[in-house]
Amino acid sequence: MKNLKIFSVLIFAALFVMCGTAQAKDGKGDVFNLVNNTGKEITELYWEVDSTNKWSKNVIKNKSLKDGKSQKILLQPFERYFDFKIVFQDGTKWNFKQVDVFLKGSLTLEKKGIIVSSRSYKTVKKI
Repeated sequence: MKNLKIFSVLIFAALFVMCGTAQAKDGKGDVFNLVNNTGKEITELYWEVDSTNKWSKNVIKNKSLKDGKSQKILLQPFERYFDFKIVFQDGTKWNFKQVDVFLKGSLTLEKKGIIVSSRSYKTVKKI
């Protein structure tokens, strides 16, 4: 009986993880809601799988993402850690390294850094 309870808990946990992953996956990568709460207008955003030096094209639609606005972005392939480069309309640049996006659905850019669901990252380097 004890083994049956343990097995049931393990099955439930596995289903929970699979369902959480399926909500974000679209077959090509993960779709995230990017929120700009920096107080500035973003003109460019690039990502790479952690430290590969293979940067994406600019993912900002409609030439810019104004403060207080959001848009969907696709991170692919499905990976856990990404680096980000952000360029603002005033020329300021931010870099973030090794941002853990695993099973998250929102990237919020704040004045003090980036928030990925409940995890916070400080700006690595303002250029």
